[in-house]
Amino acid sequence: MITAGHIDNDIGHVSLGNVPRNLSNSQVSSYKASIVEPVYRHTSDASVFMANRQTAPAAPAAATWTTAKLIDLANIEDLENRFELTLQPSVVLPAGTDVIISGLYGPNQPSGGVSFTSLDGVFSNVSWDGLASVTLTPALDIPSTSTTFVTFDIYNGPDQPAVTPSLEASGMTTKVLDPILEIIDAADISNLITSGHVIADDGFGNPLTETDLLALDSPTDYQMYWAGDVYRLYVWNGSVWLHYDFS
Repeated sequence: MITAGHIDNDIGHVSLGNVPRNLSNSQVSSYKASIVEPVYRHTSDASVFMANRQTAPAAPAAATWTTAKLIDLANIEDLENRFELTLQPSVVLPAGTDVIISGLYGPNQPSGGVSFTSLDGVFSNVSWDGLASVTLTPALDIPSTSTTFVTFDIYNGPDQPAVTPSLEASGMTTKVLDPILEIIDAADISNLITSGHVIADDGFGNPLTETDLLALDSPTDYQMYWAGDVYRLYVWNGSVWLHYDFS
């Protein structure tokens, strides 16, 4: 429809400036052919384009870790500490996809390859960056239907703090792991030598389980406690539990 100064169609409203009101039939036809129809075609084409355009697909969500557990077995100053890593991704991780543990500050270990054991043969190399990260390289796919277990050994440093490491791999959501306790330093060892130890029991002469021992309300500072079910010595240093594994 043409009105004074405007054209309207089903797409929108276009201003044409000062269109005369009293047009002859031939003038109306001229305006329609030269202005109205091109504008209508342009806006109609735009409507078809907008209707048919496709939204770009959303990026796939990162996979997650179904299981991710890291523990250390010998947090004693200047001793070789064995770490045990159990993991299971929610999707298969292809061979060659590095798995990285970051945030392990404090070890006294030169950079390079470290001693490791991969019982199922999944991992072919484990290396330490000399600062705070371990890289585990799989020679086989890491399955999503079962857990994968690997151990590696790194020497503790002096005054090594408690840390909270993370587990990551390409395409995976980073997983914050359980804290690794600080190592027992020289002062702690001196206190242990003079304090003796306690075998905490359940009241019937049976050693407490590890779970029960860690739930004690008021452990004695620098006192050694024996968790018989896991063959592990625990020490309460006044703020956190320290442990040494004898298995």
